[in-house]
Amino acid sequence: MPHFLEWVSEKSSLVETPCKPSAIRAFYFALPLAHNEDFDFDEEFYLNLDIDLAGVLDDYFNEYLNLEIDLNNPLDIDYILNSTLKSTFFLNEVFSNAFSDEALECTFRLITSLEIEYTSFPNLQRSLQHLKDQLADPSYGNIGKFERWWKANGRAWTRRLKAVMIEHRNIGHDWQFSDAQLQLLHHYYNANKLLVDCLNSDCYVSREVRQGIEDTLLLPMSEIEKRQQGRVG
Repeated sequence: MPHFLEWVSEKSSLVETPCKPSAIRAFYFALPLAHNEDFDFDEEFYLNLDIDLAGVLDDYFNEYLNLEIDLNNPLDIDYILNSTLKSTFFLNEVFSNAFSDEALECTFRLITSLEIEYTSFPNLQRSLQHLKDQLADPSYGNIGKFERWWKANGRAWTRRLKAVMIEHRNIGHDWQFSDAQLQLLHHYYNANKLLVDCLNSDCYVSREVRQGIEDTLLLPMSEIEKRQQGRVG
């Protein structure tokens, strides 16, 4: 789990946005959890994780992310790619049962997300196009063919999608959290959320203390200790 927090810190530090660094960390902390194939917690809660705490930390965050899709905005790009990955998990689930309208909707959602043009990122665009070309034709008359193709090749194709996301955006890692680790991440997130709610309540803390707390939210312990030593020095 420390490696996950180190990734959150590193990934967030490389993203240039006008939002607070703590809000960006909240976004990247929650995004893999919201799209974890084996997550057993309340789905609706975790679907909202990626914008919940971030929005509390920075009022501007929700507007910046949701005003309109901007493919020059790294948050939008990573959000869309994670949604694409999530569609593959849904396909694995729905195709394990009898074919349904939900399977059809999920199939076209996946195809639509792959048709987005990342013109500012040509290498990413080429890799995604190559992945799209590997899929069976999902048009309505051929949906049965697509289903058969997906059952035989979907999991391997998903692994290739993850590899593209890791190579070009450093997201989509298979963290392989245990149930105990997922529970710890759940509690850690809630603890940070409670701390932020307290800061935004009627209780008084100085601006310096508030800033110090925000600056260390969702950081790995090694980074927090480094910052504390820097202040002492």
